[in-house]
Amino acid sequence: MAITRLGTNSITGLPDGIVSSASLASGVGGKVLQVVNVVYGVETTSGSSTYSDTGLSASITPSSSSNKVLVLVSQNGQRKQNNNTYLDIKLLRNSTDIVASFENRGAYNNAAGNFWGGGNGICYLDSPATTSATTYKTQFKSVQNNDLVHIQESGCKSAITLLEISVW
Repeated sequence: MAITRLGTNSITGLPDGIVSSASLASGVGGKVLQVVNVVYGVETTSGSSTYSDTGLSASITPSSSSNKVLVLVSQNGQRKQNNNTYLDIKLLRNSTDIVASFENRGAYNNAAGNFWGGGNGICYLDSPATTSATTYKTQFKSVQNNDLVHIQESGCKSAITLLEISVW
């Protein structure tokens, strides 16, 4: 229900659907139509230079192929073990890279030994151009392929939020 302020002290609501997009000025849009939020805290490790899933993913089904999806990611609990390695993290839509290396120096300290790097995030406005279920996920790898890297270390929570934004 839309809220409209009348006068100085009263607030009334308008029933949903009373104002259609056809009655608005052109270019008016940006309404959030749906929100999907997933929090994930299972530790995942890799010692490979090949990307693998972090376990963090969420799916959304856009109501129009012209709508956009705002993707908010907070990828936490990053750690590298022993050698001078670090993490590379990317964002995918289904199986397509949409942001390659949004973090390409995770848990990097230019030294041997354990290092906890905290977390990283990204805010990305995507145009999936579909009304089919669409999955967004992150993947990571060990850049030097010589030691383990961790995501969601010790159960640290990562989150992904998807917001469908209307475009008229």
